[in-house]
Amino acid sequence: MDSYAIASAIATRFSAANVTPPSGEEDPKVATAQLPEDVSWFPTILVSTPQMDDANYNASRSRSFPLVYAVTLFLSRSDGSARNAKRVHDWVTALYGQLGGQMQLGLAYVALATVQGFRAGIVRYAGTDYDGITFEVVVQVSEAYTPVA
Repeated sequence: MDSYAIASAIATRFSAANVTPPSGEEDPKVATAQLPEDVSWFPTILVSTPQMDDANYNASRSRSFPLVYAVTLFLSRSDGSARNAKRVHDWVTALYGQLGGQMQLGLAYVALATVQGFRAGIVRYAGTDYDGITFEVVVQVSEAYTPVA
């Protein structure tokens, strides 16, 4: 399993090559797992480092576990108003199904990758508030291992 390869594959699914933006909106300028110091291009999509809580090891020398990645769309710096709500709704509609076309991300050890939830509104990065959406992407990893005595 290669966590960065998974994050990069997720970023590719959310990149301009695979996204049809809402009417009147521009393609994502940046979609990456290489996290920058700040966000300066809009829209930008960043795939954060994963979290994992529970691995399952079995006697057949395989293990499986979920990795949870936050995928955040940054639309613009937030001014505290609700005026971008329609824009955020449109992007939710455009992006929530992005993993449906390649649920294994093209990686042999990924059994399934799905958007399990999202939170739209104000998102924070490097101390700055933005209008955007954070998607919770759950990646089920399944791989063989060799135990050692």
